Amino acid sequence: MDSIGLATYSIQVREKHSKKIFFNFDKLPKEYPNLENFEDLKKNPYYDLMDILNEIFEVGDRHIHKKHEKIIKLLKWESEKSRVVYGLFGYGNYGSESEVVDTKVKDYSETLEQSKGVIKPFYFLFKLPKGSNLGMLIIERKSVSGLKVILNQWINQLLKNSNYKNFVVDINSMINEEMLNKYFNEGQLHSLRYIKHSIPKDYYDDIKTTEGKIETKISLNNPENIPSSIKNRLLGSVSKEKDNSYLKIKEVDYEDLKVELELNGKKRVFRSGHPEDASPYIDITDEIEMKDGNPEFNSINSRAREHAEEYFKKIWDPSPKRCVIRDVK
Repeated sequence: MDSIGLATYSIQVREKHSKKIFFNFDKLPKEYPNLENFEDLKKNPYYDLMDILNEIFEVGDRHIHKKHEKIIKLLKWESEKSRVVYGLFGYGNYGSESEVVDTKVKDYSETLEQSKGVIKPFYFLFKLPKGSNLGMLIIERKSVSGLKVILNQWINQLLKNSNYKNFVVDINSMINEEMLNKYFNEGQLHSLRYIKHSIPKDYYDDIKTTEGKIETKISLNNPENIPSSIKNRLLGSVSKEKDNSYLKIKEVDYEDLKVELELNGKKRVFRSGHPEDASPYIDITDEIEMKDGNPEFNSINSRAREHAEEYFKKIWDPSPKRCVIRDVK
């Protein structure tokens, strides 16, 4: 069985043509094309993202990403006055014909056509505080990846096809500074992955193209504290121009470095120069009940709400430096 976890992301709403102006969730400014609706505009000049989510979820029940052959489907959802929207997405792949067999019936067989896919249920929870431009999204994580990206694209596609095309929703990984320092100061190094985003002409004689990438992974049998040189690079305090010795292995100049650190039994992967992109993640496999091979809904919903409250109260900064707060008046 796949391990079950909860990944935490930040969510914000901005102007379509600006990457710096973020709106409070309950004060998304309305725009009217003519003066006929001016009185309505004076009475209620704002949209609320809670209302928008409720509206677009009613309209759009699924999204197909043709390039990556992924599909996401809204299975169930509810919203609460506490400004929480939660439910289940179905997420999976399509694009290749496959055979379906029954482990209990020997002669059963069915062909799954190329246009059909298999989706698994994934829990989600949006927390959108009133008077704030920074919220939280919790998504169940299994062995598959890419759900956050497809979900973000789908929501923005729904906005684009509705009356809210001037707004864009950003869903990003975010890790609290306190937690980040704990990982780098107390965590144990498990592996390093060096990445070069091209192939040198003389690197391998039998390969003609230079398009691609080279990856070298070093795994430690006995995890140890992270060396200060690598820690400084991950935190962005050492520029590549000043010291790139830690990115060179056997005459190959690598461009990126990803390390896997463990703290209190929880592992995270951090990228050089962008440590904040590691999303907070907790493994809840042993804390929830299962039903038909998936988390029982009430069980994972209860655990996700506990995590949301704990994270929001203790380590969630509602106005981090990377965000620009704007209250439209």
